[in-house]
Amino acid sequence: AHMQSLEDHVLGINSNASSASVSLNRWMKRLDILMSVLVVISAVNLFAEVEVRSRSLGERLESRGGEDALDRASMAFFYGFEHASNVIFLAEMAYRICRLRQAFFWDAKLRKLDALNLLDLAIILVCSIDLYILPSVAAAGGNGSGKISSIRLVRVLRLARALRIVRVMTSFSKLRILLVTTASSFLSLFWSMVLIFLLVYAAAVALCQVLQGAVEDDQLSIDMRRWIFTWYGSGARSVWTLFLITFSGGWPNYVQPLITDLHWGYAVFFAAYVWVVVFAVTR
Repeated sequence: AHMQSLEDHVLGINSNASSASVSLNRWMKRLDILMSVLVVISAVNLFAEVEVRSRSLGERLESRGGEDALDRASMAFFYGFEHASNVIFLAEMAYRICRLRQAFFWDAKLRKLDALNLLDLAIILVCSIDLYILPSVAAAGGNGSGKISSIRLVRVLRLARALRIVRVMTSFSKLRILLVTTASSFLSLFWSMVLIFLLVYAAAVALCQVLQGAVEDDQLSIDMRRWIFTWYGSGARSVWTLFLITFSGGWPNYVQPLITDLHWGYAVFFAAYVWVVVFAVTR
């Protein structure tokens, strides 16, 4: 009887622990959805803030005055909403760490660090630095190089605010599957880009060497020689031009003058490049 009572007690503890775990998972799922909704609203707020600021900069560029009262009120609203949402994100992150503890940082099933949670934590910390620390540093920097460096750092850190949208991807199963699938294909993508870079590099160096003679040819017009030098005059220029030819879709603009004004043989070269690299490899 004593053993039976002990077994029932253990089973009761396990049942309570299991129900508590299920309840915690449900609450965390609801919390994820609520925070994802807030992230979407914050993203809309950020987009509206960028639009208002861009409109003000456009008016200054056209010498039509600075910010009006509506713009100042809008920016005050945007900043207020950003501060409020960031406080909520900080509180939610602190709550999540307190409840999950080690599980927040370490995925026991996969036996590795939880990269998505760490990314979320980093974004929130960077946004907090942008909102609460760097403005004071920039204000204390005076008008010298210290203030300029602080302003540049603020602009860089503000990129993290746009990364909050990643939080939405991790909160919904379908988006999470796509995100994991994309991340798992990065290695293949890397080697594909290496292959494309090698093909672009080889073609660019060959064109640069061939066209250097055309730049020195006094029989060509000065405008044509300048055009060739602008797009193919150095290794770096030629690589950039081949990059545009490969990915921009406007490759005839960088090819036709060579065929028309120099030699028809360039048509053979670029036709082969478009067939092999632009069509076969990239598509």
